[in-house]
Amino acid sequence: MSPTQPHDEIKHIWETEANPLDALWEWAKRQGHDRWHALAEWAGSHKRREDHDTEEWRAWRKRQRIYRKMAKDDPDVPGIEDGGWHPDARRVGVIGGIGSLVGPHRIVWHTTEGSGLPSYSGSNPHFTLDIQSGNLYQHQDVRQGARGLVNAPGGVETNREGAIQIELIGFAAHSQNWSEQAYEHIADLARWIEAHCDVRRDCDVKFVGGGQTNHMSPSAWARYNGHCGHQHVPENSHWDPGLLNINKVLDK
Repeated sequence: MSPTQPHDEIKHIWETEANPLDALWEWAKRQGHDRWHALAEWAGSHKRREDHDTEEWRAWRKRQRIYRKMAKDDPDVPGIEDGGWHPDARRVGVIGGIGSLVGPHRIVWHTTEGSGLPSYSGSNPHFTLDIQSGNLYQHQDVRQGARGLVNAPGGVETNREGAIQIELIGFAAHSQNWSEQAYEHIADLARWIEAHCDVRRDCDVKFVGGGQTNHMSPSAWARYNGHCGHQHVPENSHWDPGLLNINKVLDK
């Protein structure tokens, strides 16, 4: 079988069947993860990136995630573009970084404390994720430090100390009650960052709520590799993302 044959079969089904989505589902079920993986690739290319804000584009992105999940025996995640850009992210408010990231890398989860895409004024993260729709926005190259953390003079490096920063559109007080779909979107982004930014799929800190913080010591922060929240970062007073269910993020 040539490498292009599954895609030829998908194209034929799409163009000839009365109910192509149902037919493609049955086609993939008959063989297993190779076909699900081919469907995920096809869904990703079927609707291109110039239509990021249309309902049709969002529908295809959701279908791609479903197909990729069905191909769970295949560890592939979407690739990386131009050195440090997520291929499915819309580039919004793009700004240069503050210098190359140093030390072990870690994911730092934030919440926007609002219901829309913020207009960052010198405090941008790398990504903003709409947890309801799955729409992903990227503001700068992941190889560079972002600006979402306080970095006090003379202390540890926060923004440049390997921190890949993501703002989740929502409220810290509600994060433990977010839907399964919201956590699916968060986990999808986490898998991409883990794969391309050398971050462990693990968490060694406890997420707390009620306005509390749970700061790492400066030495623990400097050597940390894994998932954490704004509430864990030294020199920072914010408690977001609250009681984020980090086990759901890691297990999906």
